[in-house]
Amino acid sequence: MNGSDTASHVCDVLVIGGGPAGSTAATLLARQGVSVILLEKDPHRRFHIGESLLPCNLPLLRDLGVLDKVREIGVFKPGAEFVSDRGEGRLAFPFRYAISPKDTHAYQVRRSEFDEILFRNAQSHGVKTFEGLRVTRHVLPPVSPRR
Repeated sequence: MNGSDTASHVCDVLVIGGGPAGSTAATLLARQGVSVILLEKDPHRRFHIGESLLPCNLPLLRDLGVLDKVREIGVFKPGAEFVSDRGEGRLAFPFRYAISPKDTHAYQVRRSEFDEILFRNAQSHGVKTFEGLRVTRHVLPPVSPRR
């Protein structure tokens, strides 16, 4: 759909923004039988700075069915390192030492690839998607009172 497309589309939920949050929300809603339209202003793959995932992201990615694809594009990350802004030192934190770790690693990913994986996954779950469509205003239909 583009700006000159005058077709009307009806849905239960309209999600504006096809990044990780929007694509994930759209997928989870569609799985529950909700009719979802997902709009993204830029076509995928669009430039974004990399994303440093955490182990707590992996169960959700596994549930969404995209963990294998994320593993393919990601760099294995067994922990993080914290550096003082005053030059006082560094502290390495292996994820395996976290409180009750379910996963002991994560991945560093290119956001453009990560976002596209999640967006295409939403499509595969029945979400109607539109790319290259910038939302600049909205008009809500009149609401009839409930009886």
